[in-house]
Amino acid sequence: MKKKIILFILITILISSCYKKKEKTFICKGNKETEAGSANREDNSVTLGEREVDSSTFVCLGSGYSKDKNSVYLLNYKIKGADPKTFEYVVGVYSKDKNKIFYADKEIKKADFETFEIINVSYSKDKSHVYYEEEVIKEADAGTFKLVNKSDFYFKDKNYVYFGGKVLPDSDVRTFIVHDELQVKKGIYYKAEDKNNYYEYGKAVLEK
Repeated sequence: MKKKIILFILITILISSCYKKKEKTFICKGNKETEAGSANREDNSVTLGEREVDSSTFVCLGSGYSKDKNSVYLLNYKIKGADPKTFEYVVGVYSKDKNKIFYADKEIKKADFETFEIINVSYSKDKSHVYYEEEVIKEADAGTFKLVNKSDFYFKDKNYVYFGGKVLPDSDVRTFIVHDELQVKKGIYYKAEDKNNYYEYGKAVLEK
């Protein structure tokens, strides 16, 4: 029995050793980005097993993106459906190939390639839809969707006010404004307001 236990331990160590030898770390250095909304990293380390990556064709694309002849990667994640031959990093966590547009490692499935535009790090739109990250904002009107006073957080269209990709509850789109500086009323801090409420970071904090 003792011999069997020792043999099991030796086999386990041998298998573990072989597995470690098969792993390889690919390191992409010097990918510091300075454009607004882009990832601000100097080093992006990508660790993938040799069983997944073709080391002879592996190249770094910048900001954590890399590819080989078979696949495209964002950090340690494979971007499913991306074509490595035509794949391009765009800005922030946006990328594209000849047919598709991606947010991080997810495809923006309904995106119209010809009219697609990036609004900021989380929002984008095309002629028909508005997107928060990779998801469609169903209520949003693409034709009138815009930032409120260059706020980066609050958006509106002809019908609604939006925060975090969702309609802001109880908000009034016609009277909604965002202040340049943080305001205070009755000891409550707020940045935005409409005829009904004062708002701070997407929540009504004080009723008028």
